[in-house]
Amino acid sequence: MALFTDGSICSTEDLRQYESSILDVASTEGIELGAKLKLAQREIGVAITAFLLEQDATRSYARELSNIVVTDALAQWLSLQSLALTYRDVYNIQNNDRYLGKWKEYERLAAEAGVRFFQVGVGITGDPVAQSGLPECSSAGGGTLPLTTYYVQTAWRSALGSIGAASESLPVTTNPGTLLTVRAVRPPANAVGWFVYVGWSEDEMRRQNSTALAIGETWTVPVSGLGGGFDGKPGQAAAFYVTRTSEWRRG
Repeated sequence: MALFTDGSICSTEDLRQYESSILDVASTEGIELGAKLKLAQREIGVAITAFLLEQDATRSYARELSNIVVTDALAQWLSLQSLALTYRDVYNIQNNDRYLGKWKEYERLAAEAGVRFFQVGVGITGDPVAQSGLPECSSAGGGTLPLTTYYVQTAWRSALGSIGAASESLPVTTNPGTLLTVRAVRPPANAVGWFVYVGWSEDEMRRQNSTALAIGETWTVPVSGLGGGFDGKPGQAAAFYVTRTSEWRRG
C-alpha cells in the first residue's frame, strides 16, 4: 500500500465507481475534480493528525502523515468526502434540490466512512519509504530481441527491508537488437536500494531482481528477453493500528 504523503490517494475513476455521472456533472458545472480530491485529502489529513495527537501527542508519528499507510477504509472515506465537496459546490451553483440531496447524502456517507475508518484504526508504519518517481529508461545495443514495448515501475527499499509504493507505470519501446535499461532516480533519504518491475502489459508486472539493486545501479533486460520474474509486490503494510479506544493492534 501507499503512504498518505505519496500523492493522490484517489482518482476521478474512484469517484466514478460511486457516482457514474460525476464526470459529466463536473464538466457541465465547471468543477475541477482534481482540486476537490486534493481538498478532501487535506481535510482528512488534518482530522487524522488531530486524532493521533489526542491519542498520544508524545508519539513520534503523531504529527507525521508520512507514517500513515493508505487502507481501503481511508480510500473509501476520501472518495465519499470528495463527492460531498463536489455536490456542495454544484448545489451552490445551481441551487437545485436534486443536488442538495446528493450533497447531504454523500456528506452522511462520508461521515459514516470516517467513523468506520477510526474504528478499523489508523495504519502506521515506523519505517516509511516514499513512493518512487518515474525511472530513467533507455536502451543499449546487444542481443537479437525484436521491437518490444515494456511497462516499467521501480520501488525503493530501506535498510530495514521496507519497500515503498511503486512508481507510475512507464511504457518504453526498444528497437530491434537493443536491450531495455532502467535506473531508479531521486532516492528518499532512507533508501538503500531499489527493485524493478517490468511486464509486457500493466496487468502482468513482475519484479525482475531477486535482491535490491544499489542506488545508482542500472538494470538491463537479459539478452534472452524478459523472464517470469519473482514474487512480491511493492507497497507497505501497517505495522500497527491506532483506534479511538487507544488500543493497539499489531498489523
